[in-house]
Amino acid sequence: MLRALGGMCVALLMACGSQARSVADTLPAEISRADTVRAETVPKDAGVVGADEMVKFTGTEPFWGGQVTGASLVYSTPENAAGDTIDVARVAQGDSVVFRSVLGGQAFVLTVRAGECSDGMSDRRYPFSAVLDVRGERRRGCAWSDRRGVINGAAVR
Repeated sequence: MLRALGGMCVALLMACGSQARSVADTLPAEISRADTVRAETVPKDAGVVGADEMVKFTGTEPFWGGQVTGASLVYSTPENAAGDTIDVARVAQGDSVVFRSVLGGQAFVLTVRAGECSDGMSDRRYPFSAVLDVRGERRRGCAWSDRRGVINGAAVR
């Protein structure tokens, strides 16, 4: 009985495997077929910020922001205007780039995704949305880069 059950499981897994698609299957052919790709391999028109672009991000309620340059990220809040500088690992996934690190002993994950974003408080529109997981909270905001600035309104410095 156990042999028959084991055989059925293997058959089901094999059948599912032939139809399963990873995120990488939906990426353009010139991007590596791995589930995640290094930002340096993403074509300029793929919608993800390039590895050599400086990314700035901002959010409201509570206010937060910062910038990423290379493998260094500065994260600031009104309570810490100078900000904390942390080293980040950068991974591109489809139309997003994810910056991962640790801040104050807890996970710090900033996901920047291609797509227009509004900060909800001004008439500014940004080329990227930002989701920040920090200190057990999920925060939403917007982002722009040194190559793709604010779409409407003056760039925030």
